[in-house]
Amino acid sequence: MLNINMEVEMNTRRKFFTLLIVAIIVFLAGTGFYLNEKTTKESVVTSTNEDVKTTQSENQNIEVQLKEDSKSNKFDGLPLKDNSVGVPVLYYHSIQKSGENELMMDPKLFRSHLQWLKDNGYTSLTMEEFYNYIKYNTPVPEKSVVITFDDGYIDNYTNAMPIINEFDFDATIFMVSDFVGNPNFLTEPQLKESEKHKINIESHTVNHLELAKLPKEKQREELQQSKNHLENLLNKKVDYVAYPYGSYNDDTKNITGETGYKMGFSTNSGWASGDDDLFSIPRVYLSDFYDLNEFIRRVTTPKYY
Repeated sequence: MLNINMEVEMNTRRKFFTLLIVAIIVFLAGTGFYLNEKTTKESVVTSTNEDVKTTQSENQNIEVQLKEDSKSNKFDGLPLKDNSVGVPVLYYHSIQKSGENELMMDPKLFRSHLQWLKDNGYTSLTMEEFYNYIKYNTPVPEKSVVITFDDGYIDNYTNAMPIINEFDFDATIFMVSDFVGNPNFLTEPQLKESEKHKINIESHTVNHLELAKLPKEKQREELQQSKNHLENLLNKKVDYVAYPYGSYNDDTKNITGETGYKMGFSTNSGWASGDDDLFSIPRVYLSDFYDLNEFIRRVTTPKYY
């Protein structure tokens, strides 16, 4: 009987120790899994955080580089001004000898304008530089001008562009989109070539109609279709428009913004400053009927009118 009891007791102990060992193994295995899982998670989080930090750093570097690249070297070393005084936005039409039509300017007179600007230290602004100046008060050189042409005459390419390039100025042609390729107007290849030589092409509506006399939907059509046509033609954004005959009303200004333009240019007299409505920017009219002295007066006197 004693032997039987001792054998039972031994079996009980063996079972206890076996269960204890199994329990210890399970515990250690679970702890190891937890530690490994925790380590893995921490590794993933650390790696993800490092990736985020790296991406943020790279994005910041790219942003800084883009800002640096966007700075205009032609402003370097020049005294700058804010948009409280403004700049003259010059506007011409046809550059050819006439003497009878005030919209036609003798190339010699036009050249004398640019020669005077160059001799007197003026800087021509691109549309984007001008927009940033008016909209965001980004400083520009004290002696700044914007050079524009309305309608898109072929002589803007044959006569004006060589003179503009000679003096290394920037300019903008407001092109009537339905006139492209018509007699006496710029062709598609000429428009594309102009873009390569610091001549920016923007909109002058589809048919050169007086917008203020049109119903709202017709105004929208004139503004939107011209923008679309030129963008497709030139494979670029068209952000600016000049109103034909300077004709516009409140509907015109609203629709101009709604159709995606950044600015609308009028024929109102005066320099353009930060006080002006983005969709009724004034300009300085120039004609063959004005001599060089009148040109000088207009580009040096904000309230010349």
